[in-house]
Amino acid sequence: MATSISAERRLLGDDFALVAQSHHPALADLSPEDAVALARTLREHRDRLRGMVHGNRRARRGKGEPRAAASHDPALLRRKQVFAAALKRVNARIELLHGEARRAYHAAALKGALERKRAAQSHHPASGPTAGGGMRATASGKRRTRMDPRAIGSISQAGKAAQARRDARRQAAARRADHPGDAVGRPRFRARQPRFLRPGHHRRLSCERGSLRPGGRDHLHGRSPEV
Repeated sequence: MATSISAERRLLGDDFALVAQSHHPALADLSPEDAVALARTLREHRDRLRGMVHGNRRARRGKGEPRAAASHDPALLRRKQVFAAALKRVNARIELLHGEARRAYHAAALKGALERKRAAQSHHPASGPTAGGGMRATASGKRRTRMDPRAIGSISQAGKAAQARRDARRQAAARRADHPGDAVGRPRFRARQPRFLRPGHHRRLSCERGSLRPGGRDHLHGRSPEV
């Protein structure tokens, strides 16, 4: 628990002048040497009061010499705490000052190294023979073909259709194997017409072929052949 400055003044009396330097703004005005000297003085007072508190405790337990101030141990303990808090503040200030000094030292060392590097003569040997530009790229005269966007995916679709036909044939064969007497599963064949004929030509061809048979043309027209 922190102790106020007025309470410190009541507890320490004349010794408050030492602790007053550990408070701001007086602490910020101390040089590093003065801060180290103040820390040494505060540490001596803290150690002395800590020894007195420890001796009073031993005296109350019957392990040391009895003292007249043994009954005032709480006051000594509070005085010791005040000096300990003041020493803690001064040590923090010393650490801050030393940190600034270390940073300034390292910054100066780096700056000096950079100046020495810039002042030094840089040795740049000759590069020697270098590679040429190489061959020149020649534009290709090959014709570039572009696919019709409507034909994209036709190959995969053709593969799907072929696979579907194969699956249909396998299923039909499986049905025929399972039902050999069933006419439904049998394939139905139709006469294949020549592909080079236009629509309607096969009828005329059939008529012409029928005329070659005995009584073919008359038979086609529903008349009996002449004898």
